[in-house]
Amino acid sequence: WLLRFREGDLDAKERAAYQGLFRDRAVHKRYEAIAPAADLDALAAQGAGLGSWSALGESLLAPVAGGAWPKAQAVPATPPASDQAARDGSASTAWCYRSRLESHAHFFTMHEVAGEANCETHLQCLARDASGWARYALVPHTGRRHQLRAHLSALGLPLRHDPYYPQVSRGAQDADDWQHPLQLLARELGFVDPITGDTRRFVSRLHLDWPPTASQA
Repeated sequence: WLLRFREGDLDAKERAAYQGLFRDRAVHKRYEAIAPAADLDALAAQGAGLGSWSALGESLLAPVAGGAWPKAQAVPATPPASDQAARDGSASTAWCYRSRLESHAHFFTMHEVAGEANCETHLQCLARDASGWARYALVPHTGRRHQLRAHLSALGLPLRHDPYYPQVSRGAQDADDWQHPLQLLARELGFVDPITGDTRRFVSRLHLDWPPTASQA
């Protein structure tokens, strides 16, 4: 299947079915990021940001059942015992954060404004280090431009080495800084195959620089 998919050996009906997964938001993506350490429970209790918070009933690291990520509930999360973060006690409550993002004066950036929410992000702290950084799991339930970066910045947790949030420090045409790459990784992608009904799950072999090294400061 994967070889046919990679080589584009699909007929028009099959291609339409797979493309429809993105249109219908049926492709479930989990990211990992490094950002300043914070107590998400406290941020939620304080009502940080301009949006709304609700607790999730499962860890973002829990197995995806039927291709669906956890739904927002007013109950604390319990990380799965099989996950290392759960075993060492570093994984915290998973939260759902909803707010409104709109285009900023800098055309390629977004910012949070008051109003009806148009985007939703699930987030969970997986680990912290002694220097004040944390590793987070992030699941975007909507697909706004720069959604994860803009949401965390709005919560006072800008991603490590982000040149655009909270302030633009590099032009859109400037070369990337390979010495200090943005600490955001597409970690996992999953969906229910619209042709076979099988659950497809793909996990990246890449890892973020964790804990952050002095050379990445």
